[in-house]
Amino acid sequence: MRIDKYAFIKVGEQDEFVERTFKGFCEVIPQSQVDTFLIADPFSVPTLARDLAKTGYYHAIVVSMMILEDINFRQDHIADAVTSGLVRVGLDTDSLVLPIVLLPRNGQEATWQHDDFCDYFLAKGRATASAALKDSKLMSSLPFPKNVAGWLWPM
Repeated sequence: MRIDKYAFIKVGEQDEFVERTFKGFCEVIPQSQVDTFLIADPFSVPTLARDLAKTGYYHAIVVSMMILEDINFRQDHIADAVTSGLVRVGLDTDSLVLPIVLLPRNGQEATWQHDDFCDYFLAKGRATASAALKDSKLMSSLPFPKNVAGWLWPM
């Protein structure tokens, strides 16, 4: 049975933009209702999200990350792998998984001011918290598949 808790996975050690997302999230959902998890490797995120979802303890699992250039992998490949894994987690566990991913393109770091990144992540945190509240309420109001079969074919 889920209680009023949300999981918030922060990707990247001490990433100030991810912290801003968390701050925005907690402006809508009180921090006392949010369990935070810090993970350094983005490829480990779907596994952690899956393990958290299997507990059935959280209304939603939120993942926040900013993917910068990497010598070994292209940004879009990292983002695609992680978000595909998170979608799979949501489908396999019937859980609400909400990713917040910023993928700055080459040179975008120079064109965007530091404050723009901070404001963007703060706004995304707020928007994601609102979505988590609305979507988790909707999902909890839906009947379980076995109940639907009972309504259609009473025995």
